[in-house]
Amino acid sequence: MLRNADQLRFDVSLTIESGHHDRNAGESRHRLRLTNCGIGALGKAKFRLALGGTIRSSVSSSPSISVVIPTYQRPELLRRCLEGLRAQDLHPDCYEVVVVDDGSGPATAEVLQAFGEDWHSLTWVSLVANRGPAAARNKGIELASGDWLLFMDDDIVAPSSLVRTHIEYHANDDQLVGILGRVQWHPDLTVTRFMRWLDTVDLQFAYESDLVEGRIDRAHRYFYTCNLSLSRDLICQSGGFNEAFPYPALEDTEMAIRLCRMGFQLDYRPAAVAWNSRPITLKDFCHRMTLVGESSVILRALDNDSETDSDPLPTTESRWRRISRQLLKGVACVAPVGPIPELYYQSEIWQSQIAGIRKGYARVATWDQSSSAPSI
Repeated sequence: MLRNADQLRFDVSLTIESGHHDRNAGESRHRLRLTNCGIGALGKAKFRLALGGTIRSSVSSSPSISVVIPTYQRPELLRRCLEGLRAQDLHPDCYEVVVVDDGSGPATAEVLQAFGEDWHSLTWVSLVANRGPAAARNKGIELASGDWLLFMDDDIVAPSSLVRTHIEYHANDDQLVGILGRVQWHPDLTVTRFMRWLDTVDLQFAYESDLVEGRIDRAHRYFYTCNLSLSRDLICQSGGFNEAFPYPALEDTEMAIRLCRMGFQLDYRPAAVAWNSRPITLKDFCHRMTLVGESSVILRALDNDSETDSDPLPTTESRWRRISRQLLKGVACVAPVGPIPELYYQSEIWQSQIAGIRKGYARVATWDQSSSAPSI
């Protein structure tokens, strides 16, 4: 896909380091040693042979980094996300943004078309049907041309320095080290009691509960693809995201397990901060934890050498826990003081996760029956 509308015809002599031929696209792609955006980078150029042996160039070099964003039916959040990325304190040629619309419908396509009219660093594609974030990110990786990939979600707003900060942390060109940035609530949001509590536990992120700046132990536990950058070559060598995961839950963890077996390491750098622009309620989070429960069963079914916990996953809620949850709900509504609301949050989340685990076992059972379990 061309990033520039203009195609210049010129006769040149080139030293080609490596290349391959894309039979489907009918074009040859070559990697050239270039310097881009003030740092040494392995730029890429696309060339198409015209009649008479003249080389037609669609773009002179690739950006240093590609921001990859899957999106599904959240056009207004996506609009805000793209506004932040377009306002980065870098020259537009230094980075590109690749958005994969995961079968959202016309509203999302309209947002992308509007941005694409005058933003040549934006590449986007709409999938025919919803396939989940794993498949959407894999498509984004395929379209990306940067040597580094920065994964973001569509509800993330990037301060003007975010992309530059990720590039600077990769200045030593270590292909086995990724950068995890921090995510915090957007300053415009009203942070509720539930949202404050969520920051203190590791159910969503562990920025406040576990992480300290520097090298992360057991990186797969903190592989948050809402603000994380790593080598494109490495992720391609790993096979990308496993599309057996239908939801935005643990698909990133599973791929991180495979990356770590290849020697991958992750550094936490809170200076690479981004903002979550979407408020979350207990109801929203319980829905997410249902998906996490289902995905946890999928993860265990796929990861036989498991880096995950080996204890059996619970599938039922005890009578005592159910009674306690009902009592906590009543008390939390009447007198939301002390630790009662937090205990209520935990009980509701636990019940939602158990419901998801049951769904997960039912899904995996269909793999056993059909002998068609997805493979890594």
